Amino acid sequence: DRDVTGVQTVLFRSRLVPENNVHHLIHAFEKVTTDLKLVIVGDDPWEREYVSSLKSSSDQRIVFTGAVYGDGYAQLQTSAYFFVLPDEVGGTHPALVEAMGYGNCVLVNDTPSNLEVIGDSGFQYRGAEGDIDLQRKMQELLDAPGLVADYRVRARQRAETHYR
Repeated sequence: DRDVTGVQTVLFRSRLVPENNVHHLIHAFEKVTTDLKLVIVGDDPWEREYVSSLKSSSDQRIVFTGAVYGDGYAQLQTSAYFFVLPDEVGGTHPALVEAMGYGNCVLVNDTPSNLEVIGDSGFQYRGAEGDIDLQRKMQELLDAPGLVADYRVRARQRAETHYR
């Protein structure tokens, strides 16, 4: 079943380009123990080879939705268990701020801009280690629903305070 509407998931949303490190996210997710699906929202028409390589995973828990907007996107955000952003470049990422605004626990690559956005209201992993620390941090969050629930509240409060 590839329909993920209303199903609790691990969520990613951004362009599918190499600097967003979706390949690290997929490799890390393939090694975690969970029944949740990893939902990858986004695409990129200019990176066809990269997108094709991402979609070559045989892990049935990984779902590519393409672009999703409006109510469908809101449903994905509100049903996410946590949101992950493995990007390595750029400034304040709108998808990260949106995820926090929806009250999602967030896990980000430890870039200065991502750390500035989350403050003490989210989790980070060492992006320089590729998918190794990402896998460990994802598993910790998957195994700690109480902690995830606490950080949902913190993320929403930070978004409301700093990103209105």
